[in-house]
Amino acid sequence: NGVACKNQIPGPGAKGVGDTAIRNYNKWAEIRVNMDTLCEGGTPDTHVELFGKSFKYPFFAGPVGAVNLHYSEAYTDMTYNDVLVRACAENGIAAFTGDGTNPTVMEMATKAIGAAGGCGTGAQRRRTDAKLSAAFPGRAGTAGEAESRKQSVMKKSLSAARAQ
Repeated sequence: NGVACKNQIPGPGAKGVGDTAIRNYNKWAEIRVNMDTLCEGGTPDTHVELFGKSFKYPFFAGPVGAVNLHYSEAYTDMTYNDVLVRACAENGIAAFTGDGTNPTVMEMATKAIGAAGGCGTGAQRRRTDAKLSAAFPGRAGTAGEAESRKQSVMKKSLSAARAQ
């Protein structure tokens, strides 16, 4: 229910004043889905087309960061994103990958997305110039320069995916 997340460590459920996961849990508890819709027999078509691509289902995998800190030592952000992107692409949906303070996370995520034919996107939180400088020492510069580098890495991955 999110109570254990409340401002104990940064990450899931600790956004804002530390009650995000708690409020989300409580709100979901209020929602009921009554599955009494009648339809023709057979398998329903759940596909959706977005951005010129067809997806099997109308949902995507959301970004997760600091995987080994929050969940287990089994995966790093890089290995998790690799498995996530590949599995989502194999099953007809797209993955949104997480970022982090390590610039290699985004670089490896874009490589995984490229290897999956471009079926995914790298999600990056907005950071102030000060946060960027701390996160990417010697590489950050301004927020605009960091965005330019991110776009460059993503373009290379997309080009590699199109070449395949």
